Amino acid sequence: MPATIARIAILAAVYIAAARLGLMMNAVAGFATLVWAPTGIALVALLCGGMRLWPGVAVGALVANVWTGAPIAVACGIAAGNTLEAVLAVWTLRRAGFDVALVRVRDVLALVGFAALASPVASATIGVASLYLGGIVTLAGTPAAWRAWWLGDAIGDLVVAPALLALTGGWHLPRPRWGEAIALALALLALSTYLFFGDVQVRYPVFPVLIWAALRFGTRGAALATFVVVAIAVAGTAITGGELLQLQAFMAVAAVTMLVLGAASRERDDAVRRRDEMLEMVSHDLKNPISSAQMSADVLLARLPADDRLRKPAAVVMRSVDRMSALVQNLLDLAAIEADRLRVEIAEHDLAAIAEDTVEMLRPLARDQTQTLELVVEGARPRVACDRERVMQILGNLVGNAIKYSGSGASITVTVAGPQLVVRDTGPGIAPTQLAHVFERYYRAAGSSTRTSQGLGLFITKRL
Repeated sequence: MPATIARIAILAAVYIAAARLGLMMNAVAGFATLVWAPTGIALVALLCGGMRLWPGVAVGALVANVWTGAPIAVACGIAAGNTLEAVLAVWTLRRAGFDVALVRVRDVLALVGFAALASPVASATIGVASLYLGGIVTLAGTPAAWRAWWLGDAIGDLVVAPALLALTGGWHLPRPRWGEAIALALALLALSTYLFFGDVQVRYPVFPVLIWAALRFGTRGAALATFVVVAIAVAGTAITGGELLQLQAFMAVAAVTMLVLGAASRERDDAVRRRDEMLEMVSHDLKNPISSAQMSADVLLARLPADDRLRKPAAVVMRSVDRMSALVQNLLDLAAIEADRLRVEIAEHDLAAIAEDTVEMLRPLARDQTQTLELVVEGARPRVACDRERVMQILGNLVGNAIKYSGSGASITVTVAGPQLVVRDTGPGIAPTQLAHVFERYYRAAGSSTRTSQGLGLFITKRL
């Protein structure tokens, strides 16, 4: 209990300080201000600390409004509206399954819909009604006061609350990101200061930097970057006497856009991470049985006489296992390429030797198709700096593709000409309309006679 009372007192004190600061900036009718930060503070306090902290909102709002000059009855009405707003926002967000980490687009949309758009209606309506009944605002002035009140509270929920949630959730950056974060902060400060303190009428050039923050640092980066821009914008507008309604519209658009973009970016990163984890898990579980099947098929083929009727099904098993192994490796390579973490080990190698090993490995496959596979080395044997296994993978994909699509009786030639590798075949070729697509992911040529291809080999080849 004493701990709860202490938290309520701290919330009330913070609320009062933020309210006094907000009411100093061109408040409409003295009480409806440009950005009502206490709304965001109250929302985060009740979300993270529990509904039992609501008295802190009520006491803070009451004291702040009495301090500003409101009659006690008017101040009580305003405090009731502010408290109801916070309670309604938290209640509806919890009913919607809201996650304070703001890592999902649905959480951002819930914050926008329930907290920023809906709940301020209660505060603005009760607060303006209290001002009207107290004789502080005229009937004609109520629409402007209500609009300013509602917008100020909405922006508090859109700007202040996400920034506080970003800070309360911790701010953990991988070491390479700290340099980028510092560069982003400096760019944001410099550009925002120029746009909102200088003689500039256009505000939206700050959007590319905000997008940078959202895409690279997710919702937390978007929330903190938007808060910095809004703080500078409010200060600049208060000092230079800019248009308040335009600034409110800018802040609302910027906050919603960047929060949604940041959450979408985070969802995409999480989906890629989960996919990579699944691929790694599946490939790990498959590698052992695939290796066992390969060794068993090898032993079986080695021990069976040439005329044994079991050699054919054993060879089918061997080819099927090889295809499964290649598919698993392709999926792993695809995930590594898209995550930009494909590893290469560069050393000096004899390119002709790499080609010879690849051709020898694939010659039995060509022989099964009654094809001839030959290697030609033109001139001196070149030595090149490369990753031997990756070059074999590239060449193997190209030669394997030629074997797969050239048909029976075709001739396939691999030529080493200096540092260049050329694969030629006498197959039917590729239609000009399909040439532009053969290196696309999952693309398979129309009319293909084979159904074993997953459309990944040439895509991975190009990326490698």
